[in-house]
Amino acid sequence: QETKSFEIKYPTSNGIRYLKVSVVPESVIEGTMDTVLTISNDITDLKEKELALKESRKRNQAIIDNMIDVVWTLDDSFKLEYITPSIERLTGYTPEEYKELEYEQIYSPESLKEINQVIETISHGVKTGNISKINQTYTFQAQIVHKEKRKIWIEISTQPVFNSERIFLGVHGVTKDISKRKDAEFALIKAKEQAIEAD
Repeated sequence: QETKSFEIKYPTSNGIRYLKVSVVPESVIEGTMDTVLTISNDITDLKEKELALKESRKRNQAIIDNMIDVVWTLDDSFKLEYITPSIERLTGYTPEEYKELEYEQIYSPESLKEINQVIETISHGVKTGNISKINQTYTFQAQIVHKEKRKIWIEISTQPVFNSERIFLGVHGVTKDISKRKDAEFALIKAKEQAIEAD
């Protein structure tokens, strides 16, 4: 006969308590269990920590799922490792679809030059061991191509990641939709040009 274990919870004047109960067969007579030993351990603290962690993960996932900005990570080969679901709101691609795309399919040619320059700068610093020079935040504007083939202005902020032994782990970054800001900038420029022409 095997030991059986299960969890129970019960109310007390101080709140809910959790027990882990183990039932150990002690004696068997003619194939039938005659006596058992029951062992109970109070696992309330552990259970509360587990429930708190589960609730925290739910809250964090809800935050990630409803983020406007796109958070992403690249591995040490600059391959996309993770990206938040908000990428679909920005580009029309699901995270799974987006991961299958090449940079050339995602960014305009001008933006691709800027991105490649940042990658080359970080790669060179890693290869030469000049970590202090490249361990900074790189922020620049670019145009990303929507699934419907229209271009969207974005701002990318990215930084290389190193472990405690200064080994390069990859890159993490945030992408923001700045379309409205760019529209306002272009409108202001156009208004100024029209004012000059009117004079």
